[in-house]
Amino acid sequence: MGLTLYGAKYSVYVRIVRLILSAKRIPYHLQEVDIFAAGQPSADYLVLNPMGRIPTLIDGDFVLYETRAIAEYLEERAPETPLMPTDHQARARCRQLCSVLDNDCYVQMVWGVFVPESDNRDDRQAIAPALAKSKTIMQVVQEFLGDSGYFSLHSSPGLTDYWALPMFDCFDLSPSGRKMLADHPALHAWLVRMRDNADDLDRDILATAV
Repeated sequence: MGLTLYGAKYSVYVRIVRLILSAKRIPYHLQEVDIFAAGQPSADYLVLNPMGRIPTLIDGDFVLYETRAIAEYLEERAPETPLMPTDHQARARCRQLCSVLDNDCYVQMVWGVFVPESDNRDDRQAIAPALAKSKTIMQVVQEFLGDSGYFSLHSSPGLTDYWALPMFDCFDLSPSGRKMLADHPALHAWLVRMRDNADDLDRDILATAV
């Protein structure tokens, strides 16, 4: 049986898993679940994921939720296309960056800047704290870029690149985010490379294609 991924196309974390699946060339079916819609999440979905979040992955009779767990499961399920380095210290750096992306980038850059500006809430004072934190975050994240221009420490995108891509893709859609990215040319160049890479995978995964 093929894999089924439950989630919504708009979700950053569903996009992360979809990018990993596409990079590993693992066939899957996306079952749309909009947890913010009226009457959602449904009782049936809560049986699969009692936390009511997305994504959830079904592989045969195996049910798995939480993006980090899904990503590591897919890494081990399809080892012929590795997205994590083999060196234990490099792997630790990748996990460190994923935590920074989850705890800081997602909170400040996506919810603090992208969401208000995409909702046409032109309240500069409201997003000012998130913008200030985003500037610091971007300086920190940029230091993770390797000589190859990727976060994966390889000459091609890896897990951490696919983790970061949906967040920066959203941030770049906001006027404030786009302006800030222009002041960080290495990160902007990385985003351009990753979008080009997504064209070879499944371009409609990105927010810029929705």
